[in-house]
Amino acid sequence: MTKNLDAAIDSIGERVTHICEFLHELEPGQPVDPAALADAVHDCSNVSQSMTSLKRVVKRIDKVEG
Repeated sequence: MTKNLDAAIDSIGERVTHICEFLHELEPGQPVDPAALADAVHDCSNVSQSMTSLKRVVKRIDKVEG
């Protein structure tokens, strides 16, 4: 189970890294590619949902182990 949790956390971390890289590349006052921005917003939503799911899994594991 630990390997699966580690893989899930790594996947979330990679998505957050990609979002941060995109944001760091933005220049104030410069136009933004609408498709790239939409992808970043979508990825943020996915990360949020993944974190919520991961919290539920950890709570279930705590109940089983506790």
